[in-house]
Amino acid sequence: MLRAQEKVNLDPSLSLVVVRDQQQPLWSKPADEFRRSLEWTPGDGNAREIRLLRPFADIEHVTIDPLRGFGEPVVRGVRTEVIAERVRAGDPPEMIAEMYELPRSWIDQAVRYELLRAA
Repeated sequence: MLRAQEKVNLDPSLSLVVVRDQQQPLWSKPADEFRRSLEWTPGDGNAREIRLLRPFADIEHVTIDPLRGFGEPVVRGVRTEVIAERVRAGDPPEMIAEMYELPRSWIDQAVRYELLRAA
């Protein structure tokens, strides 16, 4: 029996789930990464909303929240592009961290995100 995604000739890389033989369906790698990047509002499971999104699930402190930074990527309210621009201008990361009252590692995450975004 053909699966729906095969019937419409969907490129396998665009599949949300992967079915292998008679096993339980699994999230595809891109779908699982997206699922892990979401943070949900607390709730009983029925009425939950996405609270924020992490553009890269492994860059924990860079988030997108429509209520902060006009929906642009931020690190605790400071836009990542602002942090990266200060680093490019020659400001030491320690100074930037102190200025915005952020841990130094969060400055590194913002710069890493902007480098990945530009790539």
